[in-house]
Amino acid sequence: MGYVWIWSVPNFLVALQIYKEALNGSRDIIVCSADSDLVPAVKEAQAIGVRVYVVMSDYTPGCELSTVADLVINLETIVEPMLERGKVSFMDKEKPYLFTNAECFKEQRKGLQYA
Repeated sequence: MGYVWIWSVPNFLVALQIYKEALNGSRDIIVCSADSDLVPAVKEAQAIGVRVYVVMSDYTPGCELSTVADLVINLETIVEPMLERGKVSFMDKEKPYLFTNAECFKEQRKGLQYA
């Protein structure tokens, strides 16, 4: 089995899918979210032996989910190289999502293991 990518849909469906994938023998799950509602499902999957990786932006709080994740993957490290190669298009080029003046939460997540 390869990696299982779980993208943003209603939280209860994401949590259910995480648990189902864990029960079905997935060894690694990648969750693209910063939502703390997923913490119980992540912990249940880990209790079964699954490694859970979380992809999140530095511009989302995500403290609870990033604390339980086996590894946090910084979204900007994925998107910035794509942006440099012209592979990312923003709906509003004046206010791209990743480069706002929003508070950066990475400092609040010190001590976590980042990819």
